[in-house]
Amino acid sequence: LSIGSAHLLRHRQDWPRLVKDTVNALVNAVRGMQGSTGWAEYKHGGGAQALAAGARTKLVVDAAEKIESQLPADTGPLWNTANNTIKGRAGDAILVKIQCTFTPDDATASQVDFDVDIGGAIGKVEEQVYSVTGGAGVPAPVSYTFLAYTLGTWAANGGSIYATADGPGVVTNLRVVLAV
Repeated sequence: LSIGSAHLLRHRQDWPRLVKDTVNALVNAVRGMQGSTGWAEYKHGGGAQALAAGARTKLVVDAAEKIESQLPADTGPLWNTANNTIKGRAGDAILVKIQCTFTPDDATASQVDFDVDIGGAIGKVEEQVYSVTGGAGVPAPVSYTFLAYTLGTWAANGGSIYATADGPGVVTNLRVVLAV
């Protein structure tokens, strides 16, 4: 404050309110510059999820274990356990990381395909194919990360995670990390 402003403040009865309002405005401006970003993690606690050869299977994440302490204040949970979908909000960018283990039942499985489908006229928004080279009963780790944007279709339907293998097997240790 300048000497002239300090003199004016001494003679004003409402100076505490003026200072408080100025400090609050600065705090809100800083909060606005930080944006509203955060993340959450959801793990499936149930048993193995079976994949039949050639059958596209929607994966279930029951969120038996979850970390939501880092969520943005304005989003709520990022995973919908009622319909097993990644939530979307029109206009948001979203970073999706899917991790699991695929274990083939026999030697016929040579690859497993993971995709995220938002339904409607758009359908699949991301897809990744993994080679399975270890043979029967040998676990193959999968880690699949992508950046996407969410608009009306994703917001309305959510994003479902699917897996398709060319031979029978099971998916275990499934977890989803989401950041907005």
